[in-house]
Amino acid sequence: MKRRKLWKIEAFFLMFLAGITIFSGCVEKAPPETTTASTTIILVRHGETDWNALGILQGQANTTLNDVGVTQMEDLGASWGKNVGLNVDVVYSSPLLRAKQAAEILCKYLSISPFEIKLNDNLQEMGLGILTGVPKAEIPSNPEYLDIYKKWITDLDYAQPSGPAAEISDYTKHYLEGKEFSGESLNTVQTRAWNALNEIVEENKGKTILVSTHGGIIKVILCKVTDTPLNKYSKFSVPNASTTILEFKSDGTVIWVNAPES
Repeated sequence: MKRRKLWKIEAFFLMFLAGITIFSGCVEKAPPETTTASTTIILVRHGETDWNALGILQGQANTTLNDVGVTQMEDLGASWGKNVGLNVDVVYSSPLLRAKQAAEILCKYLSISPFEIKLNDNLQEMGLGILTGVPKAEIPSNPEYLDIYKKWITDLDYAQPSGPAAEISDYTKHYLEGKEFSGESLNTVQTRAWNALNEIVEENKGKTILVSTHGGIIKVILCKVTDTPLNKYSKFSVPNASTTILEFKSDGTVIWVNAPES
């Protein structure tokens, strides 16, 4: 009789241990949690400047918004909920005044303090070197300027010559006099801009980020996203005070959310 009771106790104990083993095995095989949330970047081109209106190459000259540009940014901010419809978690900007001004205006409407804007040097406009301040209309008729432009657009590693502005007028001297401007190749511009965006995404995974920047920067980024040859960057239309929305997926793909219909 005692032996039978002992056998029952041993059998129960073995079944209990087996249950623990099975349960432990199930726990070990549970799939790990993964983060699949995408990160959204809203690229905003600053509003109009006088140099935009006059067709003068700005590059990294530190120009400011004109009255039209301020109004454009105010209108964009006021219509943000209707036309963009995305809540912004964090704001980055080029340090150039026109982009920073644009970000500050939008922050009023997004209930974000202007002091929370994060400046990033790699978001500033492409460096045009000695051609900074030159009217675009003069390039075709000036052999020196035309030669520089042709080399720059055909050789993606050719940087426009650095130095003081080749032309200074009474109108532009406030921004150009006594300054030197670095020239960059298209490859250099695209690499620094694309790396900047990816660093921003890495620091803000799963968030919606506003990036206030420049037309040239947005165009070379779109070349990257759409596999467009870099010397065709001017095919993209990026008006003042426009938004370009990119979605960075967790698998590394990037989608141009508001791309125009072809």
